[in-house]
Amino acid sequence: MAEDQQQPGQLQKPTSGIGSLPSLVPGLQGAEASALQHKIRNSICKSVQSRVDNILQDVEKFTDIEKLYLYLKLPSGPSNGTEKSDQSSMSSSRTQQMHAFNWIRNHLEEHPETSLPKQEVYDEYKSYCDNLGYHPLSAADFGKIMKNVFPNMKAPVVLEA
Repeated sequence: MAEDQQQPGQLQKPTSGIGSLPSLVPGLQGAEASALQHKIRNSICKSVQSRVDNILQDVEKFTDIEKLYLYLKLPSGPSNGTEKSDQSSMSSSRTQQMHAFNWIRNHLEEHPETSLPKQEVYDEYKSYCDNLGYHPLSAADFGKIMKNVFPNMKAPVVLEA
């Protein structure tokens, strides 16, 4: 399928790339997102609000890929006051995202004269997961992580005659 091909100049194996953070609450926009943020902010104490503001000032200095890494490292699930640093405390979705992110960063890089089919890249990632006993992301979710790591990656343009 033509949509499964990368444009020339996109990906090559192996090292690094640049990225951006995905929208954390897809579907919420404008006033709806603002209202939710305001409601949450008002439900927490002033000292926590201040700490969050300080953290955000630090995070604003991060590159997009550093922000994505921070997002992937955030704990998930209900807070019980005890710190858990092992991967078992992460949701499987977050763990899957982190494995995909690491695989992409370690196995691919942007290259102007190279194009790889999306399905071929996904199949290699899936084999990697199978070999290590990891549960792979779906092809669609893997594609979203790819776009975050390689924001300049272009989908092919299909021209109709």
